[in-house]
Amino acid sequence: MQLENERRGGSLVVRVKGRLDAATTPAFEAHCQQALAEGERNLILDFGPLEYISSAGLRGVLATAKAAGAAGGEFTLANARGLVREVLDISGFLRMFRVVDSLDTPDAKA
Repeated sequence: MQLENERRGGSLVVRVKGRLDAATTPAFEAHCQQALAEGERNLILDFGPLEYISSAGLRGVLATAKAAGAAGGEFTLANARGLVREVLDISGFLRMFRVVDSLDTPDAKA
């Protein structure tokens, strides 16, 4: 898994590439927690380059969303496609969180 940060207005976009599974989720959570600890409030997870997400990955996303909410921020999922989108849909995440299909839509801006 690779993580890249990008500033978009008042939000931090965390681009997640590769696999979000039991082996990589702890690093993902630590990365997002560090951003929140450094003062970030609005997180957008860009899942465009994400190839796979497991139940452990879903738990990590949920923990990150809760942490962003507890910090008074916004949480958004972006660019989920293919099997990743299917898993997010089946798990109910597409109904629980703000979801945008592109980072260029007005809805993606926090």
